[in-house]
Amino acid sequence: MKQITIASSAALATLFISATSLASTGAPTPTCTVIQRGALGDVYNAEIWSLAPSYNVPTPYEVNTGYSSTVGEKRALFGFEIGAIPASSLVTSAKFYVLTYSSTAQAVRAHRVLAPWSETTVTWNNLGGIEPTSFTSFESGGSAWRELDLTELVQEWVSGVSPNHGILLEEDPYGVTSYKGSAHENLSYRPFLEVCYTTPKGSIGDKVWFDANADGIEDASELGIEGVVVDLFGDVNCDGSADGGALGTTATGATGAYRFGELDAGCYVVSVDDATLPLGHLLTTGAEPRAVSLGAGQNVTDADFGYVTYSSIGDTVWLDSDADGLYEPDTGELGVNGVRVELFQDGQMIDFTITGASPYSGQPGFYLFDTLPAGTYAVVVTPDNFMTSGPLAGQEPSADPDGALDNVGTVTLAWAQDLLDADFGYQLSCGNGVCGGDESCSTCAVDCGICPPLCGNGACEAGEDCGSCSADCDVCAPACGDGACDASEDCGSCSADCGACPPVCGNGTCEAGEDCGTCSDDCGACPSVCGNNACENGEDCANCAGDCGACPAVCGNDSCEAGENCLECPSDCGICPAVCGSGVCEVGETCSSCAADCGACPPVCGDGVCKAGVEDCSSCAADCGACQCAFPGTGTPGYWKTHPGAWKVSRLTIGGKTYTKAQLLDIISRPTRGDVTYILAKHLIVAKLNVGLGNQSSCIEATIAAADQWLRRNRLGSNVRDSGCRSPWETGEPLAERLDAYNNGRLCAPSRDEVDCDGGDHHHGHHGHHGGSCRGR
Repeated sequence: MKQITIASSAALATLFISATSLASTGAPTPTCTVIQRGALGDVYNAEIWSLAPSYNVPTPYEVNTGYSSTVGEKRALFGFEIGAIPASSLVTSAKFYVLTYSSTAQAVRAHRVLAPWSETTVTWNNLGGIEPTSFTSFESGGSAWRELDLTELVQEWVSGVSPNHGILLEEDPYGVTSYKGSAHENLSYRPFLEVCYTTPKGSIGDKVWFDANADGIEDASELGIEGVVVDLFGDVNCDGSADGGALGTTATGATGAYRFGELDAGCYVVSVDDATLPLGHLLTTGAEPRAVSLGAGQNVTDADFGYVTYSSIGDTVWLDSDADGLYEPDTGELGVNGVRVELFQDGQMIDFTITGASPYSGQPGFYLFDTLPAGTYAVVVTPDNFMTSGPLAGQEPSADPDGALDNVGTVTLAWAQDLLDADFGYQLSCGNGVCGGDESCSTCAVDCGICPPLCGNGACEAGEDCGSCSADCDVCAPACGDGACDASEDCGSCSADCGACPPVCGNGTCEAGEDCGTCSDDCGACPSVCGNNACENGEDCANCAGDCGACPAVCGNDSCEAGENCLECPSDCGICPAVCGSGVCEVGETCSSCAADCGACPPVCGDGVCKAGVEDCSSCAADCGACQCAFPGTGTPGYWKTHPGAWKVSRLTIGGKTYTKAQLLDIISRPTRGDVTYILAKHLIVAKLNVGLGNQSSCIEATIAAADQWLRRNRLGSNVRDSGCRSPWETGEPLAERLDAYNNGRLCAPSRDEVDCDGGDHHHGHHGHHGGSCRGR
């Protein structure tokens, strides 16, 4: 294994990064990052002991592997916080460097850890398990930096293919290797992980287009806008605001399309240069500038910008000299300057203007409202224009935009529409045969007719009489029905003038305004009313307790009423419940609910309470927990089949294929006759479970690897038989027998029977395999 001597991890990182910069330019240049506690991310570490399986070993400066006569086998754990590596990265290399010392030169093996753990809590017992087969190793001996290639593992961790639980180092029990830890006060001694990776580039783009219907959605028929300048800015804190100068600038093509490519993951702001848009354009697609969040390798293709042009309303206010409703300037009809024109929308005035000379033709009476969005508007020529001093005094409408001739033109604009024919024509009002505008009989009798008689001028004229004008024609004599109640009239003689007479109680007629409450003589007595606080005829305690009071309780009516209880009326209210403390263990009381009357309950195994002096781990493991043992010991297929709760893993890889726990249980439970691939698979599964439990594995690892290779060549279920001179079972059977010997505690790890880890469950037998053989032939 390659050895590196360095002064500091920072120097090593610089060396790697410099070397990377010399790589071929044909591929993206990798980014190299050093993960180390106190620098970036974290490398955390721990040590576990086989003879102190529940002890969390404090590791301030170093961790160890190997063997000690006092604590047994030592194993070292290293974990890595790699959040600084983007999730979509391609890892080109990942090397773990650790400063080691050993007086013995022997192989140190590295295993993948299969479950999460913590520096402050991990022990030999609670470590969730490791991959039985090591993925790499190095030769210890002396003091040196050791390098482990973790490229494949880190790629799986970064991509989320497998969980990141770090690695475990272990060696044979003939020496001890120490490793400087992440808590070492000298930063240059701390272990570190150097990761080199590349990330894919992304892009942002779409179109700038003319949104003809202003709906914010690009339709197939809507065209792009060419030549619009678009800028790209960085957004360092991802708050939607541009930071610094433009990172890139481009202009839309003939279709309105634009694109910024070769972008790293991050936040950006896309901005349209409004000065390069055609005049009078309005954004319809939301925010501009637009914030865009870009993932690694992501191509954002919907950062579009839709625009629509404003609309306008206008024309001329003119004098229609021939009263034909047509504007004819060539016949001498002229516009009128100084007319106030107002623009309304939804009942609110939003703008106004005063007519003047047209900037296009020079003709008078011109008005214009521009930069209007689509919508419905009302153009109004205001009433003050028709006052005596107004520009339209003595005029009345002859033409307007909607034909209503009411000085109001209601129009509906679409987007990009210029409605420039909303004109208003006016003619002289007096003499046109129509009494309108500010005309009256006194100002224009030819249109409005002669004024009617005027009451009060001292002359009783035609159309006036004493009733309509007493000032001119004297007061009329009193008459019933004339609307005046005179002295000679009353309610009896002239109700039309004096009103109806009021009702009289006692005249035998229930008249309007009388009822049973105000006049019972004419209208009769009122019926009784429950709730008026009077117990009247027809009311009693049963039908109106509110007025007459509640009925007294009656014992024996099957209803436990107010005033009754279980002592005085048990037939209605039931027998009184038992009372704890009465000295009698009554019906309903038990030792658990009332020990005072019924005595204390005897101890019960399984009630969740370990009673001192009565229960212990051997007599009641359900309450007191299982008894501990120094070594877990190996179990046979029978043990693992009947103890699924002891499994440290939920899946295993056998012969290159991964099986779930349910599938593995099915395999080890099958009969061992016929297809011998199931015999080898059964013992290989059990051996991996025993190793993962923490048992010594140096004597069986080579056999486990060979059995995996045999099952890769002879797939599980391929119906290999144990007879025949050239049967693959000639090489498979010795593997199965050695795995079976390990599982029964006959090699480097004791059996569970010998260490008594199951509370005396000693029913794991050995099963030999004696298939047909050609060895003696």
